[in-house]
Amino acid sequence: MTLALDVGGFGLYVALAVERERRRALTAAAGTVRNVQYWTDRWGRVAFYGEPIKGKQRLGIPAGHTLPIDVPVPVTPDPFADRVLGMKVLPTPTLEYFGKIAPDNDEERWKHFLPKELGVARWLESRGVSVLSVDTFKSPGRPTPDAIVKVDDLPPAEFKIMQPKSGSFSHLQCVENVELIALKCRRGIVDLRGTDASIVRAERAMVDAVVEHGVNLDELVFIVNGSHQQIVSVGWSRG
Repeated sequence: MTLALDVGGFGLYVALAVERERRRALTAAAGTVRNVQYWTDRWGRVAFYGEPIKGKQRLGIPAGHTLPIDVPVPVTPDPFADRVLGMKVLPTPTLEYFGKIAPDNDEERWKHFLPKELGVARWLESRGVSVLSVDTFKSPGRPTPDAIVKVDDLPPAEFKIMQPKSGSFSHLQCVENVELIALKCRRGIVDLRGTDASIVRAERAMVDAVVEHGVNLDELVFIVNGSHQQIVSVGWSRG
């Protein structure tokens, strides 16, 4: 504090910096997030209390999962909900056999994505998740996922983008999009950035979507525009 009195504004700046680092050190010593606002500012995305600081979790990806989740939604699927017939969901080996997965190189990896799907791929990449695009079957009755996530077992993922002309978020349409995801694979992302959806409204839609269709899913993420120009992922995983 003596330094702050002697050199005015610069000293105050130093004192504030020291306090920030003190808080960071306390949090780092615990190994998990305690000061949510500090780590939110530092990482440039929403941090949540108790998440590990080091490793993959810094990208908001729960250990053992593939999709980034900033705001986890605790909800249990209805065990009596309709189940998708396994034969309708094409596994990765089948997609590989028919040559539907794009080559793993910078020039061709996203060649099968539609322009609106590229936004989801870029967001995933910014969160440390690499994907390869998947070509669709021309014959009907063979629902094909949009992407393959580049982790050990190459799980498929489906993208849905909501961009209504009015910009208004539709709870019902969001849940219906999740139903369409479940027809193609067990992981999905619904991009709500083209709507006025808030985090709270996304959480409510997540609850209804998982209760109705979670029996057919392993992971689900909604991408939402948060405050301060942050992009937030509201998500659920089977765990």
